[in-house]
Order: sequence, then structure tokens, then C-alpha cells
Amino acid sequence: MLAYALAAAVYAASVLFGIAGVVLLLPPWENILVVLLGVSLLLMCLIARPTTAQPPYYLLSRSEYPVLHRLCDLIAQRMDSPLVDGIAICADFNANYRIAGWRRQRYIELGSPLLAILSSKERVAILAHELSHGANGDPLRGLLLFGSVNTLASWASAIRPTQIGAADDGLSKSPLGSHASIMAIPFQLLMLATSEVIFWAMRAMHLLALRQSQRAEYFADRLAATVAGSKEMQGALEKT
Repeated sequence: MLAYALAAAVYAASVLFGIAGVVLLLPPWENILVVLLGVSLLLMCLIARPTTAQPPYYLLSRSEYPVLHRLCDLIAQRMDSPLVDGIAICADFNANYRIAGWRRQRYIELGSPLLAILSSKERVAILAHELSHGANGDPLRGLLLFGSVNTLASWASAIRPTQIGAADDGLSKSPLGSHASIMAIPFQLLMLATSEVIFWAMRAMHLLALRQSQRAEYFADRLAATVAGSKEMQGALEKT
């Protein structure tokens, strides 16, 4: 509940940023700094727009891999989990389940190196584990928390200075170069501190949802074991 409250506060702050940015950009403009602040606030609001995960890249067509797709359909039906819209392959030593795009389509992505060391029954266990995420309600896969965590990360990265005391880059031949660098240090330190605070808020949101998210992983293991067998699920987890 606290994680969702923090996510709601993030979206509320983004709306306030947008309103404040529009107000500051209304003429007459007193100075260029007001305009720059208004543009910055509008950009912060734009960063917070709802985003979704991207579909996996190497999708396997149902016509070329009918057995794999049929197997996934049978496993999903056995667990009362939604059918996936696509199956993909990747080069990671891992497997994942994701909900992507505005149509909220469901995909599983299977890593070739992981599948290569699993037995046939252990592969079924991994498929069942990933497909069970469609039924276990992991909060970090939801649009609200997923979007707010990404927003906080983007805000923190956007205002984080790349260097401290480097404002004189490109002004080394100017008499204002060294003075500009020194005068900018307090502002750069303030931006760095603000960035750290936002990063800590992002970590706090993740930590608040972590117990429920980990519970979803355990539930996926248990549900997959009912389909593939406990021994096969244990073997797949140990190899992973």
C-alpha cells in the first residue's frame, strides 16, 4: 500500500510540474531563467508519462514452432493462466515473462544458454514457472509501479551532473571559465544531492514491493511444480 501511495505521489508531482511549467511559460517573461525553468518542468512532466515494456526482439512464429506454442498453451490452461501472445528467444542465461505495449500483450523470453543445460522436463518446469507469472499478480509487473519506478530513475538521471567542477568545459580560453566552474559547484552539488534523494525514493518503492514480488516468485515455483513436478522444478532452479 505504501508503494502504491508513493507511486501516486510521483504521478501527482508530475502533473504539478506540468502545470507549473505552463504557468511559467505564459508571457510576459521576466527573464530567460524563468523560461528555462518552465521548459525544464515540462520536460520532467513529459518524462513521467506512462510507459510500457518493449516486446522481445527475436519472436518465434507459431507456424515454425507449433509444438512449443502448443505446449505453452497447454501449460497455461493447466494453471488457469492467460495464454501468451508470443514466445521469444535470447542469448541471456535466463528466462523472463513480460507484459508489453499498450495492448498489454504477454510474452515469455527464453535464453538459449539456459535451455541448453536443462533436461526436457526441466525445460517444461521453466516454461511453467514463467507462464505462472500471468496468474500470480506480481506488483512490479503492473503498469502503475513499473511506470513510477522508471519515472523516478529518469528524473534522477536527468538532473544528475556528470562531473563536479567541470562547468568551464569549452570556456578554458575565456576569463570567465574558471570563475563559472567555481560558481557552479554549489548548484552541481545540490543537483547531485537531489538526484540521490530521488534514487533513494526509487529504491524505497522497490523495497516496499519486494516482499510481494518475491512471494510471486515462490508462488510461480510452487505452481510450476504442480505441472512439471517438484524434482524437475528443483533441478531447473539449481541449474539457474
